[in-house]
Amino acid sequence: MLTCMRGLPLLLLLVSLHLTACPAGNVEYDFDGDGWDDSDDCAPEDATINPDADDPYGDGVDANCDGLDGLDADGDGYPGNEDLSDQPDLWDCNDADPDTHPGAEDVPDDEIDQDCDGPEARSVACLRHGEGHHVRSRPAPRRLP
Repeated sequence: MLTCMRGLPLLLLLVSLHLTACPAGNVEYDFDGDGWDDSDDCAPEDATINPDADDPYGDGVDANCDGLDGLDADGDGYPGNEDLSDQPDLWDCNDADPDTHPGAEDVPDDEIDQDCDGPEARSVACLRHGEGHHVRSRPAPRRLP
């Protein structure tokens, strides 16, 4: 029995080392060292691609893991990169609102340009002189003497 007791401290030491060496729960990894856990990083092998990365439009790379080439903070599928402001069919003029993007329905008279075309949609009742399209009225008929 004495020989069995001699190995007990060694066994307890090994068990204790094993228990402290194995972390409880999920182990997080950051393979590329970019500061993002691989489960949240869309390219865990490339440190230049992560949710905080700058994502220029037109390079074919989704560098910020939002699913789009370019910045799309509101997730509406249109990039909000400022350098696209001269391309109204592509540029999201309000990247904080998913209801505002090229091709969206522009609600008249709400002071918001939802379709990013520049002017606000106006209803006929709100058109003032010099705004929108006007129908030219015919001059009043003249009476003959």
